[in-house]
Amino acid sequence: MPTPMGLNTAIGLYNQRELSFPEDAFAAFAGVQSMLERNHADRFLYGLPEFWFDIALNWTPSSHEGIVRRVPSEQHRSFRQPYQLPSWSWLGWAGQVAFPADAGLRMNDRYPNPCFTVPVTTWYTMPIPSSNERRTIGSGWYKHRLLVRDTSAILPIGWKRIWMDDGDLKKLALGKGIVPDCLLEQKYYFKHDKAKLKYRYPFPASLPYRGEQEAPSLQTAYLFARTERAYMCGQTISPTRVRYKRDGYSFSMWIIRSNGQHVGYIQLHNSKDMEAFGPSESPRSMELVATCKGYTANVSVVGEDWNVFPGEEEANEQRRIGRHLFRTPKACYFVLWIEWIDGVAYRKASGAVAAEAWEQDKEKELVDLILG
Repeated sequence: MPTPMGLNTAIGLYNQRELSFPEDAFAAFAGVQSMLERNHADRFLYGLPEFWFDIALNWTPSSHEGIVRRVPSEQHRSFRQPYQLPSWSWLGWAGQVAFPADAGLRMNDRYPNPCFTVPVTTWYTMPIPSSNERRTIGSGWYKHRLLVRDTSAILPIGWKRIWMDDGDLKKLALGKGIVPDCLLEQKYYFKHDKAKLKYRYPFPASLPYRGEQEAPSLQTAYLFARTERAYMCGQTISPTRVRYKRDGYSFSMWIIRSNGQHVGYIQLHNSKDMEAFGPSESPRSMELVATCKGYTANVSVVGEDWNVFPGEEEANEQRRIGRHLFRTPKACYFVLWIEWIDGVAYRKASGAVAAEAWEQDKEKELVDLILG
């Protein structure tokens, strides 16, 4: 099925390839992207599915080796490149990457995956930062998520709403403390004729191959959005606290408020970024912009002690019962850490901040974000 998580094998394998010239990353992927557009009910922009765009922007490194920025080779820098490599796209970085697994989409009661619930802005794309011609990105997942509220709504082709039986309800109850409570209130799921998995809401599914009827989507490298912004600090996690080195956690950092309170996490791209922060006693200011609202187990509500990683005894107990838990999911805002260069912002990392803290600390005015 054409979900962000369903694309992870393809993008993970592709992005580990050795390219003769880093700037060829998109050109080499263009054929794959064109096939994805023909076979899926979706457009893609620099490797990100537009239907899930708010979610896909929160991709992360997926191995302890991290990722590095793709920089044009010396012999090509003097020429105008036909395809730029934006920082907001995983194509702009070399190394293993993954889109987030969304607990709000797929029925999965065993893992505390992030849950994306509400977009916070509308995204536009444009060819240059000063362009007045902006195309609206057709992010449609939220509209389809709202279909769960209306049991009489007409579903996309191939989908059925199935009410849970006693066995399903027992499995659902096991999700208490693993998935957000709002997901436990839904007593039915959705299933597609051509898929075995159960989903929490329906969405446009794969389409049969349609031949060369449509030209590939025009790729424009800059994004625009009016979104929320907050300034917080990043702080190194003590090495003794990092129990899990896989899945990029070796590059995770605290997000703290000006009063030193831990309210979130940021997942850096590589060890060089981590070293730039220095000792854990020296927090560094970070400019954060919101991409989406949801839930994650890796943040705390204001006033709570925050512990991303369980103690050894707790971790052993979780492994014994077949669960890998950190904390009960909390409301949050998913964010990007950005830095500005000549009026254009560039992605540095992604993470999440507790909703209560974000709503208290965010600026009153929205920021006009140009992301390159």
